[in-house]
Amino acid sequence: MSAKYSNLKTKFIHVVQAVGKLKYTDSSYRSPLTKWGNRLVDAIRNYAAKWLKEEGQDPQAAKRVKENVGFSDGIMQGIRDQTPPDGDYHTKSRTRSNRHKNDWGRSL
Repeated sequence: MSAKYSNLKTKFIHVVQAVGKLKYTDSSYRSPLTKWGNRLVDAIRNYAAKWLKEEGQDPQAAKRVKENVGFSDGIMQGIRDQTPPDGDYHTKSRTRSNRHKNDWGRSL
């Protein structure tokens, strides 16, 4: 597998895991979704898992998409870039010791 493809696949997984935060988290990123919003989040996660499984390059990739939600460092930086200087708790830089246990990489 080319490095470019591998990098794209990793970013795709990060996006899908971030979308999962809208539904499957206990933090402030959870959003009150409509019936259709709930279906959309699940459809995105199911589509990604199916696509990754069909690609067959990395059997664990589909499992990670279905079982984990969270923000990659790149997505978290994108959130920080949009935060006003006074910001709020959920967008300030956090280390493993001071972040909320459900903020990054939560397993379902």
